[in-house]
Amino acid sequence: MNRPLSAVFALLFLVAPHLATADVLEIPLVLTGPNDPYSIEITDFLIGIPLVAVSQVSLRLEGSYHEITYQNVFDPFSFLSRPGYLDMYIGDDVVVDAFVEARHQFPAGSGLFDFEEILLTGDSADWTFLLDGAAQIGLGYGPSYTYDDDGQYYSAVGTFGQLSSARLMVTYDPSAPTEDWSWGAIKHLFR
Repeated sequence: MNRPLSAVFALLFLVAPHLATADVLEIPLVLTGPNDPYSIEITDFLIGIPLVAVSQVSLRLEGSYHEITYQNVFDPFSFLSRPGYLDMYIGDDVVVDAFVEARHQFPAGSGLFDFEEILLTGDSADWTFLLDGAAQIGLGYGPSYTYDDDGQYYSAVGTFGQLSSARLMVTYDPSAPTEDWSWGAIKHLFR
């Protein structure tokens, strides 16, 4: 065998495992936003295709926001407004596995929003529960209470705003797992 050709094949086998491709699946969600800060709006979703490996999941949300209105619990005629946040949850059962995967803090005032928040980052990003193709996503907002400068307790009585669009973005590997040296891995390089 020719020496330069051998070097090319050797280089190909060293680089091949790092040439993995990923696709992004966009799943529209039926979410309008939670009605009050004491509940989580939950929706089920189906991915629709079999997945082999999921590397990242994010939630893209669009809509409008405003500061949350709070009422003094001891003085029903005393109100204040503060910026809020939106919590995002995902899991097989959001009620059982209810922990915040991501939080988006809104600025003071009101306006439109359009953001994409990555869910579960770092070492905790285990997406094996998505491989069966079904899960739940939930949204909650808060805080449900606040204090004023004098230490008076206020409870939320208003919403954070309204969602106009919610989409789950799933980054996945579209190919079946193969050994680095298998015929499938070599064919995958030339697709």
